[in-house]
Amino acid sequence: MRRVVIFAACAAALFGSAHAQSSAVAPHPADLIKQPGFKESWTLAMKGEKFERRDSWVPALSGPGSGDFWIDPAGKQWLEGNSCQPHNCGDNHLVILADPVTRKIVAMQRTRGETPASQRFFGKPDANLRKLLLARLMATFH
Repeated sequence: MRRVVIFAACAAALFGSAHAQSSAVAPHPADLIKQPGFKESWTLAMKGEKFERRDSWVPALSGPGSGDFWIDPAGKQWLEGNSCQPHNCGDNHLVILADPVTRKIVAMQRTRGETPASQRFFGKPDANLRKLLLARLMATFH
């Protein structure tokens, strides 16, 4: 119960409504990474990363996508987002998980198609978070 209250309070703080948990729409990842705390976390996750031209959309998450609220199997609440390369969503996409309390962001990008298939992680997710990211990516981008 305490987690639900904390999550509702965080959602209310993020979206400015006392009814945020039930009525708020989670932001697109590009909007989420502009918010205080999340911006710093995403900047840190991108630090030192090299991007080829096909991946130039990743740092700003400038591709199409959406945001949602998600509760993992252990009961932890997340802000979840997905984005993909403009005009190539089937072959180059990314999913993020953002902790609404700590504002830490982790992400996974998967690229396939004409180039060798690859995946990479951002924000240094541990093994459990990597499994969650992969599961969310597979659920979102079949």
